[in-house]
Amino acid sequence: MPNPFDAFDNTPAPEGYPTVTVGRRDPSKDAAERRDQTRTDIALRGEGREVDKTGFQQTTNLADAYNADPAVKSYRVAISQLGQALNTGEGPQADLALTYAFAKAMDPDSVVRESEQGMVTSSQPWFTSTVEKIKKQFGMDGAGNFTPEARDELRKQIINSVSQRQRIYDARRGYFEKQAQALGVDPVIVLGEHDKTPFLEDLQTYSDRVAKAAADKAAPPAADGEPGLTGSVTDTSPGTYQDSYLGQAMSGINEGLAGAVGAPVDLATLAINYPIKGFNALTNSNIPQVQNPVGGSDWFKDKMGGWSIYNTTSDPAKQFIRRAGESVGAAVAPAGFAGNLSRAGSGLLAGLGGGLGAATAQQVAPNNPLAEMLGEAVGGGLTGAGIARAAKQSAQRDIENAIPSIEDLKAQAANMYRQAEQRGVTADPAMTQQLADDFRQTLRNEGQLGPAGRITDADNNTTKAYNLIEQYAGQPMRPQEMNTIRGVIGDGRKSPDASDQRLAKILLDQFDDFVRPLAPEFDKARDISSRYLQAEDLKQAWDVAGANASQFTGSSFENALRNQYRALDRNTVKGREWFSPEVSNAIQDVSRGTMASNLARSVGRFAPTGPVPVLAGGGIGALAGGAVGGPGGGVAGGLLVSGVGQMGREIAENATSRAAQIAELTARNGGVVPQAKVPDAFKNYAAMLAAIEQAKYLNPRPEQQTTVK
Repeated sequence: MPNPFDAFDNTPAPEGYPTVTVGRRDPSKDAAERRDQTRTDIALRGEGREVDKTGFQQTTNLADAYNADPAVKSYRVAISQLGQALNTGEGPQADLALTYAFAKAMDPDSVVRESEQGMVTSSQPWFTSTVEKIKKQFGMDGAGNFTPEARDELRKQIINSVSQRQRIYDARRGYFEKQAQALGVDPVIVLGEHDKTPFLEDLQTYSDRVAKAAADKAAPPAADGEPGLTGSVTDTSPGTYQDSYLGQAMSGINEGLAGAVGAPVDLATLAINYPIKGFNALTNSNIPQVQNPVGGSDWFKDKMGGWSIYNTTSDPAKQFIRRAGESVGAAVAPAGFAGNLSRAGSGLLAGLGGGLGAATAQQVAPNNPLAEMLGEAVGGGLTGAGIARAAKQSAQRDIENAIPSIEDLKAQAANMYRQAEQRGVTADPAMTQQLADDFRQTLRNEGQLGPAGRITDADNNTTKAYNLIEQYAGQPMRPQEMNTIRGVIGDGRKSPDASDQRLAKILLDQFDDFVRPLAPEFDKARDISSRYLQAEDLKQAWDVAGANASQFTGSSFENALRNQYRALDRNTVKGREWFSPEVSNAIQDVSRGTMASNLARSVGRFAPTGPVPVLAGGGIGALAGGAVGGPGGGVAGGLLVSGVGQMGREIAENATSRAAQIAELTARNGGVVPQAKVPDAFKNYAAMLAAIEQAKYLNPRPEQQTTVK
């Protein structure tokens, strides 16, 4: 079996190391001995030649700094406690020693851990309480005995802790090695041998003992993802923060952040390595490739691994949360390019959606990068599309809210007339007399006046308009009075009498031709008035449909609204209406429906209150369901048909109501309502986010480690 410390440096254990007695070494004394030995070695190295005092002092200072480094000191304590733990036997005293070794290895940097051994045995309350908790957690009985399984678990956790600490230790040792080389000094003279060296034999002995025990029990291999003695990544211990849902979620976020920040370097590395890999394959050569470049995702993960990226977990629920958090972390990196907080928040939500999709795929198809990548693309894409749709709808509401209401339009039209009045615009008596004569001639031509030149006494809008004009004949007419007269004439457009509607249109055009030369404001007022008059007709259709909805028991408001708009549509076809082309098209979308709304309307016939009887509609579903799943399937099929029918009913009614709203908005806007679009900045940000989210799949995930039982 390979030496367990292969996990720490990926090199086989040196042969010939003497057997060392571990567990009795004092870390503080070891450090002092190393400092003294380092100074002696440095002094001997200068024997026989003149010593450069400056260089000697720099070398001594470097050695002191290395020995005082917190990562070096904590690792020395932890590795010595590991040696102690590997050599404890069985029984109360050995188990107590194992407990103390575990407690010190887990926190070698505390005051208690760095104090003299005598302080450890003096039973300070805090340390004693910690030891008692450990003994209780791992099942030590009253006589002080652990079970064999508990001893193994304690040793595994110590190995875990030392493995993680060595990553930081090696990084610091490498830093000081470079400093020594810069001074022209052999790093071994300054740093000494690796602090793990005295314990390699103990690790090998323990590993062989574990392997033999496993072989004796004929235990099957452990499943991937469990904690073990090999590999640099193992599971966290149960009950710790690292193994909690929050710890795994935060670890995933940090891992995703590291991957996103390192994505540019990863892409550059791939661009360099792929040609080299292809050349090696073609020429059977072995040109080295770039490995773990500075600034790449793996480099960042290594730097973060000691404090923020915890070990993986074998709990499916925590794996799910960790994987979802990874995509959220990847979305944090481009948040600085979002441009605003709202867009950045949208990016994080899209990252969460992608993470949920990837986590789902990971559980359904474990160890399948393609499935995970597709899951992330689908989850992130759907979430992003939903966010974009919500943003577009919000922008559309802003556009529609900016369209003036009917009352606003009336006020705007009246203001146009007030402006003309303030300028002193007035139709003189001769002009009003001519207007009355023109009206009289028009009505005579239309057969509305008798031989004596009098109009019928019928109480209709044409009669009211004619009588009002006759009263102003030969009298001055100011702009406000012109506005009043136009309103009376325009009321004829709403008359249920088709003849009255036609005459109102003729007289209204004639009146507008009369007032137009007097002031330019009148044309604008006419346009505004036309907009609110059309909108009033459509609003009236909506109100009447609401009043008549109860008459349509099958389709309620949707059918009543369509009926009202069909009447408007027919009048337009017959040339009796005066809606603009844009409004007429919007009216047709209500009266005739669109492909989508008509399809939903057809499905809605199978709703419980639809025109298709409940027994007939449910019977169709029951027959189909019964043929597949028996009586239970028949009941489910009947309910399904009714449910789908009701859903279709709701969709059709919402679509028709929305079309009617658009028709009125079109009238008030004086043309087609602008449609909101997703901003290009949002699209560019989403594309960048998607690219970063997918870039992590360029680097394969490390395989999970295997437990040695």
